[in-house]
Amino acid sequence: RNLRKLGIVDILTGTNERGYTMKIDPDEVDLLVFIKNQRQIRRFLEQGDLREADQLLAANLPLNEGPLFGDLHCGEILLDYKESYKEYVAAMARDCFELRLRQGRHREIVTDLLVACQKWPYDEDLAAKLMLALHRCNRRIEALNAYNRLDKAVRDNLGLDVSRWIQKLYTLLLADDECLNDLNIQFSA
Repeated sequence: RNLRKLGIVDILTGTNERGYTMKIDPDEVDLLVFIKNQRQIRRFLEQGDLREADQLLAANLPLNEGPLFGDLHCGEILLDYKESYKEYVAAMARDCFELRLRQGRHREIVTDLLVACQKWPYDEDLAAKLMLALHRCNRRIEALNAYNRLDKAVRDNLGLDVSRWIQKLYTLLLADDECLNDLNIQFSA
């Protein structure tokens, strides 16, 4: 295609043996803004700044709409971005669930957590968030079943035991420990 006809001549800086070269401000590329925001959301969560994390998460969600790079033919570099982008999307989901749990909004996320745990059956962090949300919704038996599903999947398919930290969460669930109602409690590796 002729880039001049597409009206994007202003970002062209020249050509080389492989084609056009462009210089684009990283803040004008949704993917790069999404990644930068996701890193900042994680920092806000680590600092306990839930309000800032929530605001930035709300700003980041629209950047995750539609297929990455649209119908553009992707070479090796863009394919690498697509693969790493999947990890950032998964991280955004985990951070969103953590934020909602720490805000006491566990009822809102149970269904989405169930879906996420089906999509990523070996993800201990997601399973822990599901168990905690179910427990806080007075669905203790389902929380214990979530642990059993994770344990079985990891043991049967990977030949491993679940991590000690998730075993500790399971023990606290069995004991119906009061600490599980503390909104600042966090379980992860």
